[in-house]
Amino acid sequence: MADPTTELSAEPSGEEATDTDTLDDDTPNDPAAAGPQDDTRPSGNHIRDLKAIGRGPSAAYWMVAGDCIENYESTAQQAHINDLSMTEMIRVHRRIKFEGLDRLAGRFGRVVAATCGSNHGRVRRGREAVGPPSDNSGIEVLSQIADAYARNEDAYGHVSFVMPEQWRKSVSLDIAGKIVGLAHGHQYARPDKADDWWRAQSFGRQPIADADILITGHFHHFRAQQLGHGRLHIQAPTLDSGSDWYTARSGEVSHQGLLTCSVSAYGWDDLRIL
Repeated sequence: MADPTTELSAEPSGEEATDTDTLDDDTPNDPAAAGPQDDTRPSGNHIRDLKAIGRGPSAAYWMVAGDCIENYESTAQQAHINDLSMTEMIRVHRRIKFEGLDRLAGRFGRVVAATCGSNHGRVRRGREAVGPPSDNSGIEVLSQIADAYARNEDAYGHVSFVMPEQWRKSVSLDIAGKIVGLAHGHQYARPDKADDWWRAQSFGRQPIADADILITGHFHHFRAQQLGHGRLHIQAPTLDSGSDWYTARSGEVSHQGLLTCSVSAYGWDDLRIL
């Protein structure tokens, strides 16, 4: 394919985290390296499948749609069902992000990591949120990784980070000529209300106003819907071991997985859940 493609992946690491990675070309960071690393993980197989048909990505975008920890203040039951403390949850989240981004950084010549605000990641006193929306554990963890990478420009100078402004809960990126928005999804009550919320955000000139593709999480299951004139909403599944909350609420069973898709100047393609 003449134009570079971009792949998005959505991967929750806690109760309902969602990551989106964009890949533009499967070129290792070290130009002297002899081809891509041997990788038998599902993500590696997916990349090889794309390369085999001439659609190998050239950059990686890791898009985290929030809720990377469970927290202890969102609901009263969390104090009785969580098996990790707050600091342990944040530590596990940070280590997973470091591991994932390190793998991408060693494989691609351009890596972008983005995140947004979310309800479970929010700093709270009791159930009440305190401070601006940027007071969020997921945003803070990505900020910590950005600080760490900035201390080693030789190894990580090709990795960049996108986080919301202090009073915003969403972000957007230009990926291969397409605007991709990222929001958690807790801003509306039901998945079928995403389109109304998105339209209102556009009218208010919010960060996702001009997005061609909107990626969200929150509702624990995969959903994709084409909207308006050439717009796409993708609701990513989670990487947890199943959501009793979602099943009890809806009667449906959520299947876990890492959501990936390719993005190019022509639009989206190659959507898979790994």
